[in-house]
Amino acid sequence: VLPGCRALLHQGGGAAVLAAATAGVPQLIVAPRLEQQLNGARLARVGAGMYLPADALDGTRLGARAAGGRLALDLFTLLEQPSYAAAAHALRREALAMPGPDKAVLVVTRLTGPTM
Repeated sequence: VLPGCRALLHQGGGAAVLAAATAGVPQLIVAPRLEQQLNGARLARVGAGMYLPADALDGTRLGARAAGGRLALDLFTLLEQPSYAAAAHALRREALAMPGPDKAVLVVTRLTGPTM
């Protein structure tokens, strides 16, 4: 499903960030925890998405409408500005160009194998 999406809103967990990155999907991260905030900041730094600490949104009943409006505007920004999709696709190409586990095993085996 993810490769067919134009944007993804999530909490910034590592699996979601990597899945969206390898699919080339721009991301809006609303992060509650430090690790997730770091993921969001890194993603925003490369231009493949936007990041917002969860505590920046007002979770009260009265603030929920404003928070929803802000998230909607941020999502529309991801969809409307081509730079986010371009950066997400560049991140995808970079991720796919990385060596897979099979190559890593060969390198580790060579480095730890017997010396003659």
